[in-house]
Amino acid sequence: MFEARVLNQTNEFRIDRPDFHSIHFGYGVRKCFGRYINQAQIPAIAYALIRQKNLRRAYGGSGQMQMAGIFPTSMNLAFDVSSAATKSLPCRDCICGPFFKSS
Repeated sequence: MFEARVLNQTNEFRIDRPDFHSIHFGYGVRKCFGRYINQAQIPAIAYALIRQKNLRRAYGGSGQMQMAGIFPTSMNLAFDVSSAATKSLPCRDCICGPFFKSS
């Protein structure tokens, strides 16, 4: 992932790198069973989240990143809710639609 002999600009976030340069979903016999659904689901969730108005860390300790050793486990976020925001979620018309219907 950060091997200078293999990658250029190891400290940069680069979306153009091949998947095999990253071990987030495992490799070989230890490959993540949910890899392919997560490659679709995680960007969709992130896209919907970062579009929210006034996105910020939650107040107090819950807004601090919680760790289990070196692995982050949670960090609560807050944002301003509006009816317009729920109507513009990208999954509204896809398979996730029933979960995002606005009243």
